[in-house]
Amino acid sequence: MSKFIKFFLLSIILLSAVAVQAQKANLKKPYEIRDLNKLIGIWESKSTITIDSIPHQVTYRMNFRKTADGYGLNMDEAYSDSALGELRGANLIGFGSDDKKLHWYCVDNMGATYERVGHWVDSDNLTFTYATKKGEQKYDEVLTYTFKGNDMFSYKQVCYLDGKEIKKVTGRFTKRQQAVAPQPKK
Repeated sequence: MSKFIKFFLLSIILLSAVAVQAQKANLKKPYEIRDLNKLIGIWESKSTITIDSIPHQVTYRMNFRKTADGYGLNMDEAYSDSALGELRGANLIGFGSDDKKLHWYCVDNMGATYERVGHWVDSDNLTFTYATKKGEQKYDEVLTYTFKGNDMFSYKQVCYLDGKEIKKVTGRFTKRQQAVAPQPKK
C-alpha cells in the first residue's frame, strides 16, 4: 500500500476519533444525574432506627462517589449497633435514559439485594420506592432525601408490611468531607 493511502486512512481514523470525543463532550447530562452530585462526599448522622416501636441510636455513615464518568454514583454505607448488628452496604445509583427514572441497586451483608426506583420531586427532594412480596405479605419501602443546602440532608426510610409500619430510619446527615473516586492506573 502506498504511503499516501496509509496516511489518508490514518487521517480519517484520527479525525473520526476527534469528532466522537467532541460529540461526547457536548452531551448534556440529564438534570437527574447532575442533581445527584449533591450527594458526593462522606456523610455522617446520629440516626434513629425504629423497629417494631423500639428505637435504636446509631452513627450512620454514607460515602458517595462518582462512577461511570459521572453518569452514576457508588455509595457505601455502614452502621453498628449491639442489638441490630453491623450493616455494611454497597449501592449503585444511575439514571435510566429509557424510562427516565433513577435506579438504586442495593446489596448488604444482612442478605438484602434489591432495586429502588425514584425521581426528583424538586431540586431539593429526592424519593425512592421499593415494593415486593415477603411470603404472602406485601412489603413497601419509601426513602426520602431532603437537602438543606450543600452540606446537610434529612433522610427518612419507612418500611411497611401489609400497610403496617415495621421499620423507620431517620437522620440528619452532615457532609464530613468531599469523596474522591479512585482513578484507573494509566
